[in-house]
Amino acid sequence: MSGVIDPLRTSAEELAERLAARDVSCVEVATAYLDRIAELDPELHVYLHVDPARTLADAARIDAAIWTFGCRLSAASMGCMPNMLAA
Repeated sequence: MSGVIDPLRTSAEELAERLAARDVSCVEVATAYLDRIAELDPELHVYLHVDPARTLADAARIDAAIWTFGCRLSAASMGCMPNMLAA
C-alpha cells in the first residue's frame, strides 16, 4: 500500500476506487482523516468527540473484509471515516 491520502483533495469515489484496487487501506484513509482533525480541531473546535481507537479498529475490520472476501465498497458505504460527533 502506498497511500498518501489528502482528505481535502480526494473524493469519496476516488477513495472507494483506491480501496478496491488495494492501492490504499482503510486504516490509511482513517489515519489521514484523524491526523487532519487533530491538526485543525484545536483551533476550530468543530468536534465534541473523536474516537480514534474505534475508528482504527473499524477500519482494520473493513480492511480484513476487503482482503479476505474481496468486498467492494461504494463511496456511500465507506466505513473509513472517523467516528465522531460534530458540534
